[in-house]
This record gives sequence, C-alpha cells and structure tokens, in this order.
Amino acid sequence: MSAAVESDVANTVDLDSMDNEALRQRAFEGVFQEWTLVQLAVTHSWAGRQSAEVVDAFLDDIQEAGQEQVLDRDQLEEKLWEFVDALCVIAEDDSVPQVAEILCRLHKEIRAGERDLAYKVIRRTKVRERMTEPAPAANVDEESSSSSEDDADDDDDAGSDNNDDAEDDGWT
Repeated sequence: MSAAVESDVANTVDLDSMDNEALRQRAFEGVFQEWTLVQLAVTHSWAGRQSAEVVDAFLDDIQEAGQEQVLDRDQLEEKLWEFVDALCVIAEDDSVPQVAEILCRLHKEIRAGERDLAYKVIRRTKVRERMTEPAPAANVDEESSSSSEDDADDDDDAGSDNNDDAEDDGWT
C-alpha cells in the first residue's frame, strides 16, 4: 500500500471514531478553510490583525448553533452576511448562500448519521493542507555558502564606485 493510501485509510479510521459533534465541527472548519473569501481576508488581515480571531469567534457561534436540532438556512445566511461584513469584505459572488447551504446540509446529514459529505469536506481540506506545506529545506554546505558570500563581498568592493551613484538616485 502506498503512503498516501495508508494515510487516507488512517484518516478514515480517525473520522469513523469521531462522534457526530466532533465530525460536524471538523467539517464546518473545513468549509471555512476552503472558502476563498475567508482565506483572503485572514491572509491579508482585511479586518485588521484580529482577522483570524473574527473567523474563530464566528466558527464558535456556528458550532453552538449547530447543536440545535435544525439549523435554519435563512438565519445562518444572515449570520454569514454579518460575518462577511465583520471581515471588511464585500461578497459579490454567490458564496454566502452556497456556504449557508453546505453548512445546513452537513448539519442535516450528520444528524441523520450520514457521514459521506463530512468525510469529503475534511479529506479535501487535508489534501489542500498537504499541498501547501512547505518543502523541507535543502541542506546547504556551509563551506560553499560562505565562499559564495565572500565572492559576493569581493564583487561589492570591486564595483563600489558605481554603487555610490546608484544609491544617490533614490531607488536603492
């Protein structure tokens, strides 16, 4: 079995052992991790330094609402619009109603014991996380890097007359 298949099997076992509340929480988090609008707002701090905290607080509110027997789609969509406003974002696409729909569907299916959609959302998020993980740093031989630095220093010294003119132009 390949490492990727073994990892997927292990993830399925982990997901199968989750209770419905934990599964719903992971799936809801996955939806927000996949929502481009939210990722851009957090990455670029559109709501200020606390952008990630705004998302976390909203997820907590949604998780709390998810404990209800029925999740009202219209109320959820209204909360999502308020959330988008809190992130200082204008959503001109159909993502807000789409997210409301998927969250309600996840809630309904998980409550009914159907886990396929939740598994799909969580697995998709895990694949994206693996794809965006930084590659391990290559081992660089210190001797070769220090000799390269020495060469660069020598180059700087050789052209120092030209650098003085470049620094005066305001671009460097």
